[in-house]
Amino acid sequence: KEYFVRDTITGGEYVTVESGEHEGEVELTVIVGRDTKTFYGTVTNEAPAEDGRVKQSFEANLSSILEGNKYANQDITITYQAVVKDVKVGNTVTVGDAEGDTSFGHGDTELYTATINLLKYASDNDNDNLSDNKKLAGAEFIVYKVVEEAGTTKTYYAVANGNEFTNWTTDKEKATHLISNEDGKVSLSGLGAGTYWFEEVKAPTGYSLNGERKSVEVKTTEDL
Repeated sequence: KEYFVRDTITGGEYVTVESGEHEGEVELTVIVGRDTKTFYGTVTNEAPAEDGRVKQSFEANLSSILEGNKYANQDITITYQAVVKDVKVGNTVTVGDAEGDTSFGHGDTELYTATINLLKYASDNDNDNLSDNKKLAGAEFIVYKVVEEAGTTKTYYAVANGNEFTNWTTDKEKATHLISNEDGKVSLSGLGAGTYWFEEVKAPTGYSLNGERKSVEVKTTEDL
């Protein structure tokens, strides 16, 4: 008996192992029954999609979970990490009893991501008209969202690589500081639907800290 999973992502790239025996492969965390196992998939760079989005796939052999029929009729959850490279990301997965086989089933999904741009201005006598306000570099912000889970409100702070969202942390001290550039701009991409709060934590030299937190709500619409 064999059990293969093939995954294709369009508009994103898999996070792969950087060194060692599985260098260049995608690491899969597989939860089956009460057990958690690690597998690896070989990544292939596919031809770009018709709209130019990057496209990759991997195939992994999960046949060892069939040994002894220990997990018969139990759910299997497979997770991996990927970096969003476009506003629209498509994902297709197939499962079968041989490489390239789809007889066990398949599924497709699409998700959309957003980029938020915040502009930092110096205050003047008429802040309703920002055309003559100076744009400020060097302001530092952290970004967070509030998540309702099991009746408890949890705050997760954004951790970014450059301006690309990569992870969340509950430790405010570990939040990445996003710094406004010479045009006063702070940009954060790879975000899903939700409300994001910008908190200024360091003012530019010669200016006072703005204690008013700003929120941006990201929604998906049928127009996308």
